[in-house]
Amino acid sequence: MLTQDCSAAGNGSSVAATGSFTTTALCPLPTSFAASNITATTLDLSWVNTSSSTVSSIEYGVDGFTIGSGTIVAAGANSASITGLMPNTDYDFYVTQDCTAATNGLSVAAVAL
Repeated sequence: MLTQDCSAAGNGSSVAATGSFTTTALCPLPTSFAASNITATTLDLSWVNTSSSTVSSIEYGVDGFTIGSGTIVAAGANSASITGLMPNTDYDFYVTQDCTAATNGLSVAAVAL
């Protein structure tokens, strides 16, 4: 049963309803991260896609950046090329896979380079 209090103070009327729902399956995390073709300003990232996802994205930023404030680039199912990096700088990379067409089965895995 779901119950909702309809007042900000918590003392108002409430609405209750019953129903059922199905949770989505977990989206497995990608594994086996690797970086290759590293130059002063570019690199290629790859990973093992552990799901049927064909849509991925990479969010990256300088080591310790806040997720949501980084640079986001589209990626293939298991690789991405990153350009425009600053020389001699440590970066964190987050790979997001979408395991469903409705974008409601996301997994995020991190790698620091």
